[in-house]
Amino acid sequence: MNQVFSKIDIESMYAADTNGITFNESLKYAIVGSDVDDRCRVALRYLEQRYKIIRISYDSDNFIVLFDDKEIDANDFPDFIGKMDFGDGEVLIDTTTVNVPELLLLIGAFYENNIRHYSALYLEPSDYSHLQKNEMGSDRKFELSKRYEGYKGIPGYVLKLDIGDSVAFFCGYEPERIQNAFEFGSISSSYAYLLFGMPPYNAGWDMNSYENHIKFIDTQSIKNISFCGATNPLAVIKKLDEMYASISDDDKLFIAPLGTKPMSLGACLFVVVSSDRERVALLFDHPVKKPERTKDFGNWHLYNINIL
Repeated sequence: MNQVFSKIDIESMYAADTNGITFNESLKYAIVGSDVDDRCRVALRYLEQRYKIIRISYDSDNFIVLFDDKEIDANDFPDFIGKMDFGDGEVLIDTTTVNVPELLLLIGAFYENNIRHYSALYLEPSDYSHLQKNEMGSDRKFELSKRYEGYKGIPGYVLKLDIGDSVAFFCGYEPERIQNAFEFGSISSSYAYLLFGMPPYNAGWDMNSYENHIKFIDTQSIKNISFCGATNPLAVIKKLDEMYASISDDDKLFIAPLGTKPMSLGACLFVVVSSDRERVALLFDHPVKKPERTKDFGNWHLYNINIL
């Protein structure tokens, strides 16, 4: 059996400010992405004052990882990380700014190099950028992405999606992302699982996601709906364990982390630590984020990860 949940321990802390969370004294490096909005800039300023900053980005067209001033083929990234001499407990990934592909590649490279202890930071938004209110007064449309580069594989985590394979979608606020996935691949509604973040960051935010997806759910007659905490990576891993145990031995499980970043953290950990990499893969559409897509910031979350 896969049972990834039993292989991962995560110490979670959250608070309204950094005084309420305790960073490991062993931390030396903070790996960060780009600063597209208020909370990204706040997180970066905090980390820049305390750790050596390493910037990462991923070119999905050419499968290239940009790691500070170095360009590395994604297939060679684990070997590159192996030469960085990172010690256990020395690295923090700022998941506020680091995108899902980079997060997956980092976790995978750490795992292959036996780096089993590291931290992840996440800073919630206070609000998201709204598009407009409709005539009924609903305020659930958001401006988060300029466009989507499309569903394409991330080296090391690619499998062929066949009819009958299961797909777990972690839902955010953009229903078109799941619609595009159904157009992209051989996805059957009977094998599609939609997971919503509940409890959410703030009361009522789960309804933003659910209401935006309800038309698609109804049109596609999707019956497999479930929930797990929007800030709880371990709950995500446990839910994926349950899904994996329920599918046929001949089928695969694809995971599409389109929801909150803590949920994406859990999804990436599951994919990497899974013992059956021939049957577990990631499905991702590489969105191009709009500047100032969120407003202000909320709680700080720190996850100290220990791969057993």
